[in-house]
Amino acid sequence: MIRIRHFTFLSSLFLAAYVPATTLAAGGINQRVIIEIDNEFFDALPIRQFQRGADGWQEVLVGAGLKPSLGAAFADAGLDARFGTAPGTVGEVCAPAEGFAAALGARLRAYGGAGLAVDYGDWHGTGDTLRNAPFTQQSLT
Repeated sequence: MIRIRHFTFLSSLFLAAYVPATTLAAGGINQRVIIEIDNEFFDALPIRQFQRGADGWQEVLVGAGLKPSLGAAFADAGLDARFGTAPGTVGEVCAPAEGFAAALGARLRAYGGAGLAVDYGDWHGTGDTLRNAPFTQQSLT
C-alpha cells in the first residue's frame, strides 16, 4: 500500500475545525508492507507554543481580538531539556505529531515498509512558526 499526503497552508485552513485522525491509530490498515510519504503533513496538526521567561515557561494563548497573550509561568524540566532555559526562547510542541510518528514507526517495524516525511521546519523546534491568515468565505472563491 502506498499512501501520499500533501498538505499546504490552504488545506490546513480547511482542516482547522477538525482533529486529523489516521487509520494507523485506529488499526485500520491491514498487515501489509506500507510506504508512507507525507509532505507538510505535520503542519496541519495542532501545536502548543511556549515562551521562556525569567520565572519559567508560559503558554502562548489566543487572547481577545485574536491577540497572543501569555499564561501563568510554570516550571517544566522537559521543556528546559528540549529547548533550553534562555529567556525569550519560544518552543513548539505537537503531541499529535509525536503520536503519529510513534504509531507509524511501530507499524513499519511490525510489517515492514518505509516512511518519508518532508517538512521544512527547524530541526530543534524553537522559534515562532505559528501563523494565521484571514479566512473568509470570499477567500474560497
